[in-house]
Amino acid sequence: MLHLPQLRLLAAAALADGVLHEQERERLYALARLLDIPKETVREELTKMVGRQAVLCPPSEKQERQAFFGHVVLMVLADGVVHDKEREFLYRIGPTFGFDASAVDQKLAELKAAPPPELPAEEAEDQGLLRRLLLLVRGGSESA
Repeated sequence: MLHLPQLRLLAAAALADGVLHEQERERLYALARLLDIPKETVREELTKMVGRQAVLCPPSEKQERQAFFGHVVLMVLADGVVHDKEREFLYRIGPTFGFDASAVDQKLAELKAAPPPELPAEEAEDQGLLRRLLLLVRGGSESA
């Protein structure tokens, strides 16, 4: 499950190219809502992350590490462009999550080719939908 150190890593991914795009901001807000992390906390964490490197706190389980790295890749892909600095960011953190440069490139290609999961708007009542969509990113099922 995501918590603040992982939210910071997602923020670092969003900021890797030096610009926080609207799609990246909205994706951060949507993931935070799922976890009952207030929007103000997300704003504070984004402010803290400007010009800083995130501390890597990967989940202990291999499947969870790989799933979380998928979320990081989706954050990089959120604006539709993978900048060199974003790719370098993924190459730098990838090994901590079990992804060498080749596996990072493969994950980028895989997630770029798939339609991005839609995250519900702030007003959405059905947070279960978001949970199901996030499971799809993981390649899991609702029973997992």
